[in-house]
Amino acid sequence: MQSDWVETDAFMAAKDTIVGPLTLKDVVSNPDSLLLNFLPPLGKVTSIFDVEYLVHYWEKSRAIKKTITTRNTQIELQNLRQLTEYCFQIQAAVKHSLRPYSCGLLSNTSCHQTTMSDGTKAGYILLIFVVTIIVVVGVAMVFFYLGNFNETIKAWSQPSLKIPSHIEEYLNDPDMPVFEDWENTCVEVDHWDSLSVVSKAEGSQTEILKQHIHCK
Repeated sequence: MQSDWVETDAFMAAKDTIVGPLTLKDVVSNPDSLLLNFLPPLGKVTSIFDVEYLVHYWEKSRAIKKTITTRNTQIELQNLRQLTEYCFQIQAAVKHSLRPYSCGLLSNTSCHQTTMSDGTKAGYILLIFVVTIIVVVGVAMVFFYLGNFNETIKAWSQPSLKIPSHIEEYLNDPDMPVFEDWENTCVEVDHWDSLSVVSKAEGSQTEILKQHIHCK
C-alpha cells in the first residue's frame, strides 16, 4: 500500500540546511577565565556562508545563563570566579541572504572548574599554618591543665601522709633516749636454774656434789 504523493517546495541548501552540534577540542582553565577551543562545522559552510558562534555559559550551581558571540573557533570566558565550576554549550549561527541567522544544534554540555591564583594559594597556606599552630598550642594547654587538674583531684581524694608523733619528736630531738627505752624493753631476761647432783662414793662416805647448770 502506498501513500499519495505530496508536492513540496524546492530544496535550497542555504535555506533548509541546519548545522549540527559543534565539537569541543579542549579547555584551558585559569584563575579567572576559561579558554575554549572548538572545531568549525564540516564542509564548505564557513567559506560559503557567514557563520558566527554562540557560547552559552553559566555557573553550575546557578541557573543564570550568559551568551557571547564570536567569529573565531577560540574564545575566552573572562571575569569568572576562582575555584568555581562553569558549564557551557556552543552552537553555530549561519546567515544567508535568503533568510536571517539560522541557529544550529547545541553542543553537548561541558563543565570545567577555574583554578586558584598564586595569591589565593599563599593565603590558604598561611591560613593552614596559623590554624596548625593554634591547634598544637591548644592541645598542649589542654594536656597541661589536665595534668594540674589530676594533681588537684589526687590531693582532694587522698589524705595527707602524717609522720607518727614519736618519730617526729625523735627527728626534732635526736638526743632523746627513745630508742634506748625500746631496746631495754625488748631485752629478754635470762633464766638460771639450780641443779643438785648426789652421788655415792666408795665405802660408807657419801659425797654430795652441787653443780650449777646454766640453762637458757
